[in-house]
Amino acid sequence: MDADLSEGGWAAWLYDLLKPHVHRELGGMPNTMNYGRAVDDLRHRYREWIWDAEFRDALGAKVLVGGKPHTAYTVFHRKDGRRAVAFANMSDTEHIHCEVVLENAPSGGRHLISPEEPDSKPWPGKLDLAPGYVAVVLES
Repeated sequence: MDADLSEGGWAAWLYDLLKPHVHRELGGMPNTMNYGRAVDDLRHRYREWIWDAEFRDALGAKVLVGGKPHTAYTVFHRKDGRRAVAFANMSDTEHIHCEVVLENAPSGGRHLISPEEPDSKPWPGKLDLAPGYVAVVLES
C-alpha cells in the first residue's frame, strides 16, 4: 500500500479538509488559515500518533455515521501497536454523528483530540462533528 505522507501529500489532504472553510469572500480566509494552523499544530503535538505512525488507510477500524460506513477517515498504527483514527466531516452544511469502532481492541479506554480541543479527553463513544471539522480518537 502506497501513501503520500510527504509534506506535499499532507498539504493536499489538508486542502481537501479545509475546502468547506473556504469562502468566496476574502473575509473568510483568516478563519480558514487559523483552522489549518490548528490542524497542523495537532499533527505536530501528536506526532507519534499521526505523523511517525504507520499509515493503514482504513484497516483496523471503522467510522460509522448514523450506523452506516463513513469514508473520510484513516487509521495510523504506532510502533507500540496502539492506533489513532483521524476522521473528518467533508460536508459544507451538515453535522454528522460519528462512532469509531476499533477492530480487535483491548478493553482499554480511548481518548479524543481535535484542533479545537487539543488536550486529550476521554472518548464519549460518539461525537457530533460540524461541517469541515476533524477529530482523532486515540487507543489507550
